[in-house]
Amino acid sequence: MNSKFVQMFTVGVSCTCLICAAVVTYSVNSKKNNTVRVESRDEFLSVNQDLLPQTVETIADDQGQKILDALFTGKEIPNTDTDVCIWAESDNDNVQTVLEDTSIDLKLHYNKENDEMVTQMCLTENGNETISMNASIVGDKATIYCPEIDQNFYTLSKDQFLYGIGSVTGIGEGGSKTPDSEADGNDTDSDNTDADNDNTDTAQQSADPSSSELAEILEVILTAVTQDNIQVINDNSVCLSHFDEDITGTTYICTPGSKDFQNMLNSLADYMDSHESARIYVHNMLGEASLFNYRIGKLEKLLINEDGALRDNAKDIADKLAGRDFNWTVSSDETGTGRYLNLSFYVEKIKIELTCEKSLAGGSYTSVSLDDSFISFMAMPDAEEINNISSLGLSYGKTTVTAGGKDHSSDIEITTRKSDDGDADETIMEFYGGENIGNIALHIESKASCTAQIPKVSEELQKDMTLYSDEEVLELFKTYKNGLASILLKSKVLGIVL
Repeated sequence: MNSKFVQMFTVGVSCTCLICAAVVTYSVNSKKNNTVRVESRDEFLSVNQDLLPQTVETIADDQGQKILDALFTGKEIPNTDTDVCIWAESDNDNVQTVLEDTSIDLKLHYNKENDEMVTQMCLTENGNETISMNASIVGDKATIYCPEIDQNFYTLSKDQFLYGIGSVTGIGEGGSKTPDSEADGNDTDSDNTDADNDNTDTAQQSADPSSSELAEILEVILTAVTQDNIQVINDNSVCLSHFDEDITGTTYICTPGSKDFQNMLNSLADYMDSHESARIYVHNMLGEASLFNYRIGKLEKLLINEDGALRDNAKDIADKLAGRDFNWTVSSDETGTGRYLNLSFYVEKIKIELTCEKSLAGGSYTSVSLDDSFISFMAMPDAEEINNISSLGLSYGKTTVTAGGKDHSSDIEITTRKSDDGDADETIMEFYGGENIGNIALHIESKASCTAQIPKVSEELQKDMTLYSDEEVLELFKTYKNGLASILLKSKVLGIVL
């Protein structure tokens, strides 16, 4: 997998989530006997809502989504008890020699109500333990222990631990956390810190797809859909090409006119001019993609109305969108099970297209393309476990993720199933790692229980740092950071990746 695959994965998921959020924002209770009837603008949007979340939920549901949010957005993880073992296989003999009897074991217990967190991580290479890291927070006390870096078992205050982690990783605040410095206090600094925190919270909220800021942007965009520009075609047959199925039912076509689009674009320009947080949100959505595609960079400048670009070009864009360049078609069979959606349009010669299919057997397909790049998700659930999810919140079954461009593409096939003995869940990610690595199968085995424990060490190795200074706490965490980096740089597994 290369960096462009990761970038397209990010952009694709962002675009999918954006459009999902749009239709969910306007969801209504228009279902009756599992059949959807379209009689209004809101009901048209509800048909989209019924289809889109289904495709997203095939990847991660509830607990899994919260864990992913915690990993990639910094949100607090949900209460969790899990043991995870990760190992890999390769069809390259040289690589397999390194991967043999090699694994990463993670154990995590977290309970917010009891203010408890116990975590252990162990890296084993060719049957030999390379490193074992242990950390815990229970109430106001924290511990850290890694004998490969430092033989001592350290006890700190919770605030000292968070300060040390924040200082060496950039996660968290990293302000002074020793008892003396807390006691000294400074009202002026405290007020400034609170103000900074408020600003940080606001910025984070503006980048959150569930925030009110996004809802406001979508409300402006969807003013282009009116009661008068939705066409209904009954008894229409549509082919779900990725499932080799035909569905017959009602097709809905939304065809806004030039004036509809122009009014919406002018309103969007006004909104962008008056809401800096909206401009930040668009940058967070498209800014990474603009690094490797200058036309997407132009699209970002257009959407945020930089130098009046959106307002100045509103009529021209509206005329093009109202012509052959815009398509928004949704189809549903009579039961509401089989679905099809296609939304495509051009902005500044950049084609943006979303296609979704939901098969009668429960499978789903979603693809998002942006200019010459695309990403798609093809999910087939396990019929016997269709209403269940794994201990990591993943849906049972198989999902194929494909991303690429005109001349290349990369696939990741993700299969989640119960282990043979039924005691654990196993997720297998298969992909091609390049000529030097070969085909890789990454195994992630998880259990819905945790065996993490705070290590017991002899009294002479226990060291209490609760009264130590910030500088001494920081020095300890720097030692851990440098020691971990040194161990990992000697790792054979890391060597084959690099």
